[in-house]
Amino acid sequence: MKIYKAFSIAALAALLSASCALASGEITLVQKYSCQPTRADDEQSCRAIALGHIQRLLLDELGAYLGGMDELSGIPPERISVLGAAAVTIEVIEEGWVGGETGRLYATKAWIKTDPDEAAAHILELNADTGKAAELLEIMGSADSALARLTRLRKALQAEGVNAPEEIKEYREAVEALKTGDWFLKGFSLHASGFYRGAIDAYCKAIESDPGSAAAYTNR
Repeated sequence: MKIYKAFSIAALAALLSASCALASGEITLVQKYSCQPTRADDEQSCRAIALGHIQRLLLDELGAYLGGMDELSGIPPERISVLGAAAVTIEVIEEGWVGGETGRLYATKAWIKTDPDEAAAHILELNADTGKAAELLEIMGSADSALARLTRLRKALQAEGVNAPEEIKEYREAVEALKTGDWFLKGFSLHASGFYRGAIDAYCKAIESDPGSAAAYTNR
């Protein structure tokens, strides 16, 4: 098929849109993830798991992208990814139940839209604040740990005919830890952007998921 046919109006509009994005310096990163429910899952847990994986994928991509900027050359990409959680906003653009070859799946798609220079400046500011940086490292470490536990437990719970009450209990605890981290990061990001009422609400949600979250109480 020839490639040099005339542009359609839709293609031209898309090209102009992309040109505007490049002109403004904005980048868009997109990821998607589908969660197959176990017998310990409901819609909320599937959503939390999908968001947890998407968050990590997007932030790793952001860290790799921003790590090539001169002003961030002294910061490891892994640390840029963590600090990026508070420097950018992750927006869910599609989510819901879909049919799959192995059954029903909860599919989620999200993106990051940001100006690299603004994100880099925010990351530099966070990196200089050792207290805030340590908080973010701790929260993201807890989220990664929760995801690792969930991956291990899902294998046990997906096995047919297995009665595993202890695994189910641990699974639900890990889901709550994931929710806590997500709400905390939302609060942190909203506070940094000056949306203090929204930040307080997010920290309250984090405390609902984990009443023992000292970081959420302190920041609220």
